[in-house]
Amino acid sequence: MIIVINGPLGIGKSTLSEALSERIDRCAMLDGDSLVAVNPLPADPVEHLHRGILLLLRHHRRFGYRHFVINHLWETAADLEDLRRRLVRLDDRIFCFRMTLDPESNLARIDRRASVRAIDELDYEKETFHREHAVLSSAAGRELGEPLDATAPPEQLADAFRCVKSGIVTRRVVSRSGKYQTRRGTNRMVKCLGSGSGMPTRAGKAGRGK
Repeated sequence: MIIVINGPLGIGKSTLSEALSERIDRCAMLDGDSLVAVNPLPADPVEHLHRGILLLLRHHRRFGYRHFVINHLWETAADLEDLRRRLVRLDDRIFCFRMTLDPESNLARIDRRASVRAIDELDYEKETFHREHAVLSSAAGRELGEPLDATAPPEQLADAFRCVKSGIVTRRVVSRSGKYQTRRGTNRMVKCLGSGSGMPTRAGKAGRGK
């Protein structure tokens, strides 16, 4: 199973990914920002990232890891579809979530993070957030991932997921009454990584979204 976490700067992608990887047996986490932290930047950052992800997944699988949590910012449906085409060679149980949070709360998280950093990049990070937030907010439907409210702490969000090897994902969501409800889905639950014909099923048939 592969879980892809999309979202703007400072929303908590890495922290949620860490919490998820700690709760899923034989799981490895890949942080997209770390994979593209190179100097100078590659001519094609997306190609560089996606090739690196595939290489590392194959490496981890050779050592017995079977589940993966990958986080990064993907700004277009085409980029996510490109990632899907590569990942499905290894595992067709792919779930993509786009973390969402109101701008004020997201900026507050960026402020808190900056307060413990040695290098002051606060102005740059806030400018980057506003650009990324605008791009993700303009996405149609689920083309950049199943929306996931990131208001709760990462540990609580991770506990709300119930990921099992059969490819079924359940997650607890808060209803309008304020009570938790459980949503359970199969391959049709999350249409992620592309807005075209959807993702292939475990049998390899096209036209069904996860």
